[in-house]
Amino acid sequence: MTFDLSKVRDKLRAWPWLALALVTCAVVGVIAPWQLGVLVWGLTILCMGAYLGYWVDRTIFPYGRPHEACSSQSASFAQMRRAIIMVATIIGLALLCGCAPAQAETLPPAAEQYRALLDKEARMQFGLDAPTARLAAQVHQESRWRTDAESHVGAKGLAQFMPATASWINTAYPSQLGGGAAPYSPGWSLRALAVYDRYLYDRTKGHTDCDRWWFALRGYNGGLGHVQAEARNATDPLDHTIVDAACGSARRSAKNCPENLGYPRKIMLRWEPMYLQAHWPGRLACRG
Repeated sequence: MTFDLSKVRDKLRAWPWLALALVTCAVVGVIAPWQLGVLVWGLTILCMGAYLGYWVDRTIFPYGRPHEACSSQSASFAQMRRAIIMVATIIGLALLCGCAPAQAETLPPAAEQYRALLDKEARMQFGLDAPTARLAAQVHQESRWRTDAESHVGAKGLAQFMPATASWINTAYPSQLGGGAAPYSPGWSLRALAVYDRYLYDRTKGHTDCDRWWFALRGYNGGLGHVQAEARNATDPLDHTIVDAACGSARRSAKNCPENLGYPRKIMLRWEPMYLQAHWPGRLACRG
């Protein structure tokens, strides 16, 4: 048996393109992780379409392969024919699959309506460089900016405060939120969101500002006491990735960890970059 190097070359012909696709995914995953799903979907359609197109051409023209043509003119024609079939297959597959996955979610119209109000409240609590886009991303995650939103567990309003939390924060900060808890009021809800976020942020520590915000947002979603207890069980209580790995190791039930760990991820890695792209005031987006 002889070793045919040309066959090995043919089998490896697509590897540079696969490597390029993987590198592109890695770069997008770091720079714009919220677009990674769209990119992967596009690459999937492209690869599947090209593969199917290749075999459609092979089936229809079994004796007309580009590299087996008897002249350069016929080889060029065969290459053009195959390219047209592959492009047509890719387009047809894209149309059949709905062209693309659901497009990246856009900012709800109500977000712009309350932008100035949220920015004002954010600056009151965090100063002139307040991460308004991050707070906006939080409202987006909580209620999609619906003032009448109410969850199945009873959380209400733009910031989805539970009645007990709304009552507590109203009592704890009477000079800023006095007059009675009003979670359905946009003004009260956005002010309470900023005040509570500041309360949580001041009670967290981390290697970076992103670590502190990650802990604060986990506290907003599932209770700061749980996060602090889990941090005490972690080998590095200041690194959010290590503390995340300890989720469920203290008082919190492990079944609640996926939701709690996903909360800051959605806000800081998915929605916040969308608001920053829309030129909402804020700091540099965190990378995960």
